[in-house]
Amino acid sequence: MKLYHLFDRITYDYIGYIAINSNGGWLDPAPSTKFPRGAFYAIYDDGNATAFSLSEIAVALDLD
Repeated sequence: MKLYHLFDRITYDYIGYIAINSNGGWLDPAPSTKFPRGAFYAIYDDGNATAFSLSEIAVALDLD
């Protein structure tokens, strides 16, 4: 299980973390049709990836 710690980009205050069973991750803040607030992609050794909505992550962490 890998923990991805999240910090405020302006104040650097600690926000929280997400725990995903992956080998790495990539954050894409660019909006898209499916992910209007961006996405977090969990990357696995076998070459697969899973996309997580940044909107859903924000709700889970009680963010604006």
